[in-house]
Order: sequence, then C-alpha cells, then structure tokens
Amino acid sequence: MAEAIAVLEPLSTDSPIYTEASLQLAYLYKRSQQNERAISILQQLLDEDIERPDLYYYLVVFLDDSGDYKQAIEIALVGVEKYPESVQLLYQLGVLYEKSADHQSATAVMEKILLIDDAYPDALNFLAYGQAESGLDLELALSRAEKALAIKPSGYIVDTLGWILFKMGRYSESREQLEKAIELHPDDAVIQEHLGDLYRAMKLWDEAESAYRAALKKDPHSILVEEKLRQLPLERQ
Repeated sequence: MAEAIAVLEPLSTDSPIYTEASLQLAYLYKRSQQNERAISILQQLLDEDIERPDLYYYLVVFLDDSGDYKQAIEIALVGVEKYPESVQLLYQLGVLYEKSADHQSATAVMEKILLIDDAYPDALNFLAYGQAESGLDLELALSRAEKALAIKPSGYIVDTLGWILFKMGRYSESREQLEKAIELHPDDAVIQEHLGDLYRAMKLWDEAESAYRAALKKDPHSILVEEKLRQLPLERQ
C-alpha cells in the first residue's frame, strides 16, 4: 500500500488521470487509517471545481466514519442538490439524519429514494425496520423486507424480516429468521436482543436468558437489556 501511495502522490493536476488517481489515493489513505489526509484530498478536488457524484459520496462516507456528522450532512446536501438522482448519496444522507436522531428527515429521504428506485434494498430495509419498531404498517414493512432480501441477501435484512414477523405475532416464522440472522452475525447485540425478546414471548426462558446475556456481553451498557434480564425470573414463575 505504501508503494502505491508513493506512486500516486506526485501526480500533477495536468495529468489526464489526476482525478482518478486522487480518488484512489484517498482510498489508500483511508485504508491505512489516515482518514484526515483522505478527507483533505477529496475536499481539494471539490475546491478545484471537479464535480462528480462519487466524489461527494466518498467524502460524506469518510466524514461519517470520522464522526463529523454535521459537516457530512452539509456536504451531502450540496451533493444531493447537484445530483438529485444519486440514490447512493441520498442513502448516506438518510443514514446521517438517523445517526443525528432526526428520524423524520431520515425516513423522508428513504421514501424519496424509493420514488427514484423502488428496488433499492437498503432503503427498503431501513423503512421496513422503522415500521417494525413503530408497529405501524406491518404488512407494508413485511413486503418491503421480503423484496429487499430477494434483491440483497443480508443477515441484517433477515433480522428485519424476523423482527417484523415477531411484531406480527408470527413467532415460529420469526424464530426461523432471527436464528438465521444470528448465525450470520453472532456478534450483533441488537439481533441477540431481538432473539431474546422472541424467546421471552414464546416462554423459552433459558433461551431468552442466554440471548440477553450474549447481547449484554456485546453491549454491556444496555440498561434495557439488563432490565429484561432482571424481569425473566419473575415472568417464568
């Protein structure tokens, strides 16, 4: 990687491959944990009036990874204004809104994505999971999750599907999906908690306790899971 960086760094702005080389250089810096240098290169390209949707996309992603949600949102909004049909950029904007606790704006962006591309799996999954959490429009949530999973097989979408089925009271089907999801992502605390909630509802007390303890092991600061674990002995009497 260091050799590749050494080759790319000297390229001048006159080079016909300057933009592509700069993007590659930013990627290499990111991979080598030099995030600030990666961001600086991408910002410089924008300052040079080089306009490409993927340039905005990568800059937003790198800023997001740095935890700078405010600046990432500002860059994403500029990019979306210039490239309103870029679903990748729109999706990152929606994710940033969600991370900033602006669920309403995040949902609006995801809905906008589906108006552009009704088969964009990540937006389908985002909306389906949000509907499961709220308990609203579960039939629509189910169809969205199933459509997303058919397009993009993913353990996280399997979890969404299982969680929707749980909220619908279809416990046997939910168990099949959630157990499959935890096989794919055994270290995910949220999926472990979902599985614990399902086992609890099915009165499978030992399994519920095991799932909650696994969730706490991955996320020791989850007060909600701790409370659920404390309630189990009372519920199983």
